[in-house]
Amino acid sequence: MAPTSALGYLREGYIHDIRGLRLEAIRVYDQGLNHVSTEDPAYQLVVKAKSSSEEALNYRLDFMSHLPPDILSNIVPRFVGNAALSSAKVYPYLDVSRTWQRVIPTMTSLHFYLRKPQTLDEGHDQLVSVSKHVKALTLKKCPKTINRLFYRASFDSLTELTIQGKKKEEDRDH
Repeated sequence: MAPTSALGYLREGYIHDIRGLRLEAIRVYDQGLNHVSTEDPAYQLVVKAKSSSEEALNYRLDFMSHLPPDILSNIVPRFVGNAALSSAKVYPYLDVSRTWQRVIPTMTSLHFYLRKPQTLDEGHDQLVSVSKHVKALTLKKCPKTINRLFYRASFDSLTELTIQGKKKEEDRDH
């Protein structure tokens, strides 16, 4: 392959592309754009091929958007149920698709709980991302967390807030 010829890069990139190796194809097209003169008549073909590979790489099929609402309403409770979700855990089904992210919070009464005084700056992204749909929130042994939590997230649907902490010594005797 001649290093200054666009045709070689186009051919190699195309081979990677049809094999589904999009990142490798993009790497080859980038290499071609760096080595081929902009005056080369096939230079723009390399640009288009790279763009096409990037689009194919970023394409996502949201199959959930094709399901009827009654099917979705039967699937969601099987994953979420009525149990409270820990904000310290990751629930992959909350990130299946954009449709899924939109539908789950509206079909269930999301209840999250925080059990440890973990810093909100570093975690709880999942809770923050669905915060506007959370209907119940339980904070256990983390009273200092509440200010940061409400600063970082908007709980528009919150109807129940439970804050549990350690009992004082005098309360235990009575």
